[in-house]
Amino acid sequence: MKKYVIIDDPSADIDWSAVDQNSRGDCEEDLGGSRFVISYSSEEPPAFLEDIEDKSMAYSKENIIPFLIDPDWSVYVNLSENNTSEEDEKIQYYTDNL
Repeated sequence: MKKYVIIDDPSADIDWSAVDQNSRGDCEEDLGGSRFVISYSSEEPPAFLEDIEDKSMAYSKENIIPFLIDPDWSVYVNLSENNTSEEDEKIQYYTDNL
């Protein structure tokens, strides 16, 4: 099962051969570009993660999606209590594409 980790260090040294992404450009990033998500499919976390202090725990796909749709992470134009269509679209996007 794939695991997802939020890296909160834009200068972190990532071993791209050990994760599912090929470069930083393939990662989901927050609004400020200071946090990004990597994923891996191996049973054990890649060894380089031990050297990164500013990171989240490993999440499942279902558990990472709430972080990615949070307004602190993502851009919303018309998000309100009465209109959650943008949020629903983001949930569907991440469900289909992570």
